[in-house]
Amino acid sequence: MYPFSPPPAVCKASRSKPNSLIYTKIDFIYLVWSLTCTQFLYCFVFMFYILCTVNN
Repeated sequence: MYPFSPPPAVCKASRSKPNSLIYTKIDFIYLVWSLTCTQFLYCFVFMFYILCTVNN
C-alpha cells in the first residue's frame, strides 16, 4: 500500500522534528496525495463498473 501512505522515512523524520515547517508541509502533501490517489482509484473502479453494467 505504498502509494496510499507516506514512506516510513517521512514519518520518522516528522516525528523527530515536530516543529519543523518543512516536514509538516511534506506530511500535508503526502496526505493530500494519498487522498487524491484513493479517490481517483475509487472513481476509476466505479466508472469501470458502470461501463461494464451498461455494455452488458
